[in-house]
Amino acid sequence: MLCGQIDAAINAGNSGGPVVKDGQMKNPLLVVSLVLLLCFTFGCQNKAEKAELEKSGAQAKLEEQNKELNKGNVPAEKHAQGQDAGIPEAPANPQDEMTHPEEERQNRLQPPEKIMDAIGLKPGMVIGEVGAGWGRFTVYLARRVGNNGLVYANDIDKRALDILEQRSKRNGLGNIRIIFGQVHDPCFPSRSLDMAFMINVYNAFEDPARFLRNIAPALKPGGTLAIVLDDPAKSGGESERSATREEFLASVDKAGYKVEKEETFLQRDGLYVLRLK
Repeated sequence: MLCGQIDAAINAGNSGGPVVKDGQMKNPLLVVSLVLLLCFTFGCQNKAEKAELEKSGAQAKLEEQNKELNKGNVPAEKHAQGQDAGIPEAPANPQDEMTHPEEERQNRLQPPEKIMDAIGLKPGMVIGEVGAGWGRFTVYLARRVGNNGLVYANDIDKRALDILEQRSKRNGLGNIRIIFGQVHDPCFPSRSLDMAFMINVYNAFEDPARFLRNIAPALKPGGTLAIVLDDPAKSGGESERSATREEFLASVDKAGYKVEKEETFLQRDGLYVLRLK
């Protein structure tokens, strides 16, 4: 392109005559000036084009990052307490812009409002959720207990908790406290909870009775532990580790709890409210 422009300039003529005539350069200074002018112009065009490309690339990258952030899109992975840590699609629930599409199906099978009613969760209570993950249920718990209540959201997956923290901020939920726990201990503050809660988590524990025992110090006097877990008699068993009702009750007894309430309205799961013996 530049060579063509220079050639055209040299042979375009100058004040009624060609710049080069009979092999002799008629006006060398003019030629040099034209060449420098064209080089300068071409260089500026290149810089402008490059800057525009960089700007477009940066803008596209920013838009992609914002798109991923708005989706909450992270690679799906399983964390140790049994939920997907990723949020790989667009919002499915207008109440929460970071809602995982799978949550819609899960919430039909495990209706949050009905479950919270059944376990007796009320405004102003302090509840600790074990295995909160990216917060499918946490946001409902936080709304139910309200500004005068508190939710301690536990997990052993730091990445999932980072997503949950971001989700809490986006939803304006200032009553959620993140707790990074251990495999056998939720690490809730001592005597802080009116209720501990877990859903889709129990069957992921290496030693369920040990974990349940380690929840006890966090319960206030008279505090309860509510558990929703897969019932193989209804679901056929979601995994090889799905405990039968008998196995679950034996573990509960071993951990020092008694069943205060049992609900059977869930399609695939059992729901239990426990209290220390």
